[in-house]
Amino acid sequence: MRLCLVSPYAWDRPSEANDHLASQARALATRGHDVVVLAPARKPALLLEGRRRLRALGRGDAAALAVVPGTPLVVAVGLALPLSTGAAARSVPIPVAVAAGVRLALTRGAFDVVDALDPDQPGASAVALRESPAAVVATFFRAGPTLRSTRGAERLAGGADAVAAVSAVTAATVLQRFGVQATVTGVSVDRERFTPAPPVTPPLVAVEATLADGGALRALFAELEATDAEIALLRSAGTAALRPLVPARLQGRVRLPDAATPAARAAVLRGATAFIAARAGSPLIPREAAACGVPVIAVAGSHGAEGLTHEVDGLIAQTGQPALIAACAGRLLADSTLRERLAAAARTTDPALVAERTEALYRAGRPRRPTRPAAGGDRILCDFHLHSEHSHDCTTPIAEVIERALAAGLGAIAVTDHNTIAGGLAAREQVAANGLDLHVIVGSEIKTTTGEVIGLYLQEEIPRGLPFADTIEAIRAQGGVVYVPHPFDRLHAIPDPALLRRLADQIDVIETCNGRLYRESFNRQAQAFAERHDLLMGAGSDAHVGEGIGTACLELPRFSDPESLLLALGDGRTVRRPSSVLYLQGLKWLRGARSRARGAES
Repeated sequence: MRLCLVSPYAWDRPSEANDHLASQARALATRGHDVVVLAPARKPALLLEGRRRLRALGRGDAAALAVVPGTPLVVAVGLALPLSTGAAARSVPIPVAVAAGVRLALTRGAFDVVDALDPDQPGASAVALRESPAAVVATFFRAGPTLRSTRGAERLAGGADAVAAVSAVTAATVLQRFGVQATVTGVSVDRERFTPAPPVTPPLVAVEATLADGGALRALFAELEATDAEIALLRSAGTAALRPLVPARLQGRVRLPDAATPAARAAVLRGATAFIAARAGSPLIPREAAACGVPVIAVAGSHGAEGLTHEVDGLIAQTGQPALIAACAGRLLADSTLRERLAAAARTTDPALVAERTEALYRAGRPRRPTRPAAGGDRILCDFHLHSEHSHDCTTPIAEVIERALAAGLGAIAVTDHNTIAGGLAAREQVAANGLDLHVIVGSEIKTTTGEVIGLYLQEEIPRGLPFADTIEAIRAQGGVVYVPHPFDRLHAIPDPALLRRLADQIDVIETCNGRLYRESFNRQAQAFAERHDLLMGAGSDAHVGEGIGTACLELPRFSDPESLLLALGDGRTVRRPSSVLYLQGLKWLRGARSRARGAES
């Protein structure tokens, strides 16, 4: 089968969910499947490579997502943003570039099955659940709060052909939250990295701890004080807050190693004497410990206790009795026979077994036939940069803007007045009121502390005078498209080139054809920058008089929203209708002077 695994988490940042997904992808590829992983990223190299592959795919090159047999292909689909949880997560807009990239890959990748990891998180997986033409499996690694979400349940039921969970605990949370019974497939562990090793000296007790485990930690410190054992607190976040709980007499024996990556966790777990799982901890780390042959101590009903039988392949303590956890650790340190027996029996879910279960789930569904949108389609002309009377340096009425746009044969315009969306809102309202066939993008050309940037599909005003990066962030927060106009025209307010390079991965579109530049070399510089960073290219007249509208525009497939715009731009073609810049500038100056004179008279 041709499989696509989608993650909402940055692929190049520490993530236990991605560690599981990477192991699962390798296991499925080893079983003969073509596996493509789609995920956001932060590193420029990954983003650039991902953009190049997706642009090639958009041009019809199916080889852009070709897979080397036995090896998964990872494709970055856009810039990863920090993820929130709970109510905050529901208010985080999915980056437009991420949504467009996932949609393009899924509609043209000819996949048999798409597996969306944690689709309740805002990001690539949520888009996959909505957009995939192939059968979708929604897999939960962490299912979030247990509060039932009716809207979330409806989305899950409407988008997923099957629902899976990596553990029974996660499956129970999915049932509580969405009312859906999930199939438990298991956690996939990298068995090449997590392997048994000779016991270390002095003995080491690895502890997965959170602030909620403070009582258990105090009991553990008291239990181990009389021994020579060392303690490693194994949480990638929040462990520093646990340091005050460590008694002064044990400070030298307690360490807080970095456990954010598989390599760091393996360095601690291999050779450890015991592993104590957190009450509300990770579904992955206890399985990694078991893979290293380390006896696991866990609280009943937790991720760590899943699959364990007390005194057969681990030790299980009852909930609400932290002293029992400490007693289990003391017992393992004192009883070498028990320790060796549990270490020999310690088992973990094998990646091949997880892949087999997952594969069975994939085959059980009835996949929808992958479809590919027809190339080309209905094409229109769009001017992405023009002004109206709502700009301080323009007097063109909205009615004339619309009339000139239709006369120029445009199918879409972006009204991008200086520091306001009022012109775009007015134009959209007039077009709707008169039933005109013209798509209006509400935009604004915003003055920042270091140059100008245009936001397309804005819903609210963005104040001028913010730093360039903060303005970009404000555009993204509205789900808008970041469009940088005339980036190298030194006669305009432009960002510093070093800043532009640093923020290239947060830019959606570079204007490579501005119809109002005195030097064409400025446009060529912009095109070279866009090609170097593989950014989408835009064109706009930058018209400040009606006669200039449509002098520079793009011919591209018809679009209706930010996501479809980014997809259409990949198939865009620049159209120039040259007009004298001096003539247009003269008209702008003359009409501005007349307007000022009328204002003075009144």
